[in-house]
Amino acid sequence: MKISSLASSLLTGALIAGLAGCAKVEKTDVAAVETAPTKVVVGWMTSWATAGQIMQAMIHTNICDLYEFKPEFHSFLFGPDINEAALAGKVDVQNSGLVPTISLLAASEDWIVIGRLIDSPLSIVARQGSGIKTLGDLKGKTIAVPFGGGSHPYVLQRLEATGLTCGKEKGDVKLINLKPSEQAIAITQGSVEAVGTWEPQTALVLSKKMGYVIDSERHLGVISIRKQVAKAHPELVEKLLREYIEANYYVALHGRQTDQWFIKAAGFPEALLGSLKVIEPNTKAKSIDDININLSEEDIALGQRYADTMKKAGLLARPVNFKERVDLSYLQNVLKTFPKQGSKTDQVKATGD
Repeated sequence: MKISSLASSLLTGALIAGLAGCAKVEKTDVAAVETAPTKVVVGWMTSWATAGQIMQAMIHTNICDLYEFKPEFHSFLFGPDINEAALAGKVDVQNSGLVPTISLLAASEDWIVIGRLIDSPLSIVARQGSGIKTLGDLKGKTIAVPFGGGSHPYVLQRLEATGLTCGKEKGDVKLINLKPSEQAIAITQGSVEAVGTWEPQTALVLSKKMGYVIDSERHLGVISIRKQVAKAHPELVEKLLREYIEANYYVALHGRQTDQWFIKAAGFPEALLGSLKVIEPNTKAKSIDDININLSEEDIALGQRYADTMKKAGLLARPVNFKERVDLSYLQNVLKTFPKQGSKTDQVKATGD
């Protein structure tokens, strides 16, 4: 599939910058591990539900105290912003979708995937009044995606499957770069006919009756960590994964509370509460035994499909073997005694922070 020369140059430039900084980051990481082994910075996205709710459960409860490991939590707008911080040595753990994670894996060998974060829908939302009813109706139209975000290759995949191409020729789909926070404005102004996005941006557009969904598919978020940190301090990784499991169960028990925490932290209107489309199975857990943050073979295959699509579209400088970059050994060690024997659910409470 063709992509615009502007998009190609922007992405190539960003990737080259990331690769150029990679060696320096890895050298710095080794020293950081030796001098400050217990300081771990977790990056998360303010533009992404339901991952944001899990982070808020870890931030606003005593979960991290109970499991005796308190990382620092730093918020970012979306995946490429976290990647930039990761390549600069400022983030040690990422909560990202497959696309930014794969971009990071391609840019640095010092990252591995250690667990599943959430299932989350990606959607193509058409502007109200655009006349677009199907993917085929996007021919010759302008669609906005955040370059480097999860919906970018998703849109490329769907257009290609429909027989459409991106470019400047007559009949081509014009693909432009817009950050998640800019998409609703572009829809309102009529500067684009559609956007490729995720929750809560989809809910925001729908709640204002500015557009409607014409296509959607399950996407996957993963937890990734610096390999140097994980190898040097596996006990911290296991504590962190226990905290993720406990936080997932807290979200299941206290959905509205964690929604409110997320909406406040992300700066979205409270009116969105209750309208977010949630497909993450952990939110329906009846006990902590139901919480699952493991990656299935299907999940790994989905990761490889996205990696292949990104390489084909010129979004990666080198291929990524997703399965080889997944290390579930830390999670397997946790699951030997948890959750049935290791859970501290009865002691979890909101801190009022």
